[in-house]
Amino acid sequence: MLVYLKLHLLLLLQALHQRTVRMGKLTILTSADALIESLISKAYKKALDFYEQEMKVITNILTVNK
Repeated sequence: MLVYLKLHLLLLLQALHQRTVRMGKLTILTSADALIESLISKAYKKALDFYEQEMKVITNILTVNK
């Protein structure tokens, strides 16, 4: 009976460890997703800033040529 309880406890600990590892991988994936999202957001902001700057230049050129 004691051997059975030890085996059962070991199986529970192993299952808990596997769950923790999976949760750790999920955390890593979530962190990677957040990093990718942040990089995309920064790139989008830079592209938008560049577009706005170019539109100002074009507007100034059109205004001067009137």
